[in-house]
Amino acid sequence: MNQIAFYQSLKQFMPVYVISFIALEFAYNLYNNKRFLLKEVRINVLSGLLVIVTQTSLQYILLARVNPYLYQHRFIDLPPGWYQFTLCFFLYTFLQYCSHYLSHKVRFFWCLHEVHHSALHMNTSTGVRNSIFDVISTDALYLLIPLFGVEPVVFVITYSLLKIWGTFIHINEDLVSKIPLVNWIMIDPSAHHVHHARNPEYIDKNYGEFMNVYDKLFGTFVAEEEKPVYGSIGHEPKGFWDVQLYAFRKLFAEMRAAKTIREKFLLALMPPEWSTNRNAKFLR
Repeated sequence: MNQIAFYQSLKQFMPVYVISFIALEFAYNLYNNKRFLLKEVRINVLSGLLVIVTQTSLQYILLARVNPYLYQHRFIDLPPGWYQFTLCFFLYTFLQYCSHYLSHKVRFFWCLHEVHHSALHMNTSTGVRNSIFDVISTDALYLLIPLFGVEPVVFVITYSLLKIWGTFIHINEDLVSKIPLVNWIMIDPSAHHVHHARNPEYIDKNYGEFMNVYDKLFGTFVAEEEKPVYGSIGHEPKGFWDVQLYAFRKLFAEMRAAKTIREKFLLALMPPEWSTNRNAKFLR
């Protein structure tokens, strides 16, 4: 099977995988009488569906136009096959770490990413809970990959395969948590549950989606010890639009109150905990 045919098969498989996983987890929780918040699952799924609608055109432009253009202007030539897949894997996992880091450290990007972190319970559907306004954001970093000689179809296949794991690690902690041996070098559900927690020692930790190597290298890795408490600090979600707009409303209110243009820009560009009032304790 060539790369294009494999990608087409993978493209058909991904929605089935995500929907099936969400449905199976939902059924398991109902059967075992575990707490399963239907309202939150509805917000998660609705967010995911609308993100697909808002991003379809942009993704087509990126994959069908921009990526091929950048590949034509690549820095290096690589032979087809595993050379490209291996390089793409390491480039993607590193850039994913960087992208995720920026989503936490630049407040404008955090306003988009906070939608994902506002979930109060962990389950597979949380993996598709994203901002409907997040049409490109920090994912623009992935446009560097074709410049290193990675064919666009190789990137899409690598991205899609790793996203399978990225969906899985959101699974409810009562089903799967720590995975011994695997968690030496990979982000297991336990490590990602930590990332979603608002416990003080867990904030801004475990940015990796597949590998924990970069977190360990840059000092952002922490193993689960205390039980995670999920959600975004100060935000108790009240519905779909509250989830989508809460962080932006808070940012814009602070920008309106800022006294100078410089402070307004800094509020959008500095980390979420930054405040123009140095005596204020701003928590996210």
